[in-house]
Amino acid sequence: MSNPHKTLIHTALIYEARPLIQTLKLTQNTLLPKIYENDMYILVVSGIGKNNTTESLETLFKKQAFKRAVNIGIAGCKEEEIPIGTLFCTNQQLKTVPKATITCVTEPLDAKSSLSSLLVDMESDAFLEVCTKYLPQNECFVFKVVSDYCNSVIPKKSFVIDLIQKQIKTIKEFL
Repeated sequence: MSNPHKTLIHTALIYEARPLIQTLKLTQNTLLPKIYENDMYILVVSGIGKNNTTESLETLFKKQAFKRAVNIGIAGCKEEEIPIGTLFCTNQQLKTVPKATITCVTEPLDAKSSLSSLLVDMESDAFLEVCTKYLPQNECFVFKVVSDYCNSVIPKKSFVIDLIQKQIKTIKEFL
């Protein structure tokens, strides 16, 4: 299982992962059902939140080395002028993807007036905390697709799949 040339991909939800599983032709690991992989990638679906993210990533990093780590998911956005479906990188300045600030919360946020950053999610802090212990910071990427304007409505599964699918080509450049 150890291949230090693989890229680790993390999503919180299976619906965020589905377009990646299909596009990258990943197969489900029979022993570890939250893992999808091939010769180049290992994708883990951790579940929502800091604890799930930390536990999943620590377990993987203890088993093997990676060349890069990429978090892909949806995020709420404070500014309604920004179109739903817009892709941002929150931790690096990239030529093809705009950078945005993000706040990581423990509960869904529906009062955007209290938000000082542009985006909000529930996993990005834990992802970076774990991954930067094992990899250089420039090999860790957090990509977020705007899914809502900080309301408490949970996006439909098909909507999340569609949002991620539309950004796959751009995200693939960094895998």
